[in-house]
Amino acid sequence: MKNIEKATYVSIDTIKPYENNPRTNDAGIDALAESIQQFGWQQPIVVDKNGVIIVGHTRYKAAKKLGYKEVPVSVADWLTEEQARAYRIADNKTASLSTWDYDKLVDEIQKASETDFSKLGFSEVELLGLSGNFTPDGFGDEEGYEDIGEAQLKAHRITIYFHEEDEERLKALLREEGDLKVVYRTSELMAREAFADDEDTPN
Repeated sequence: MKNIEKATYVSIDTIKPYENNPRTNDAGIDALAESIQQFGWQQPIVVDKNGVIIVGHTRYKAAKKLGYKEVPVSVADWLTEEQARAYRIADNKTASLSTWDYDKLVDEIQKASETDFSKLGFSEVELLGLSGNFTPDGFGDEEGYEDIGEAQLKAHRITIYFHEEDEERLKALLREEGDLKVVYRTSELMAREAFADDEDTPN
C-alpha cells in the first residue's frame, strides 16, 4: 500500500466536500479553527484524484471560516472508490474510539496553564472538573445501566463531585445543557435532586 509522501498548498476552491459524508462535524469547526490559528496546519486535507475530500472535512470548514485561500492537501490518487469510502468511515470511527486518561490529561492541562482550552473544544463544566473543583465519575457503572456509549449518554447517570462553593455555578451550567434530569452529590456525598425538567429521562 502506498503512503502519502508530501502535502501541497492548493487553492481551497479546487477541492470540495464529499456530498454523502456520514460524519457531522459542525460542532468542531470553531475549536479546530482556533487550533489552526494557534498551532498552524499540522495535518493536511486528504482528497481523491478528483479533489473530493476523503479526510479533513472539519479542517476544510475551519479554513473556510478563517477565510484561508489556500490549504495543505495530500492527494491519495491510488485509492479505489471503495477504498476511499472505507478510509473516510474508518478515519472517523477510529477517532471516536479514543478515550482520556484523566490523570494525565489534568497533568498536561495544568502544565499548559496559559492556554485557554475553552476555545479548543472543552466546555466550562469539563474544565472545572479538570481543575479539581469537581470531576465526572461513573459513566455506565451504576446499577441497572450498561455502557451504551456516547450516542445515548443521556440515558446514563453521571456522578459529579464538587466543592460546596461551586454548587450554584454547576447547577447553572447543567441547565444550559437542555432537558436533563440531574441528581447531584455534594462533596459530603449527600444526594439531592437539582432539577427535573424532563420526568421521562432516566436518572
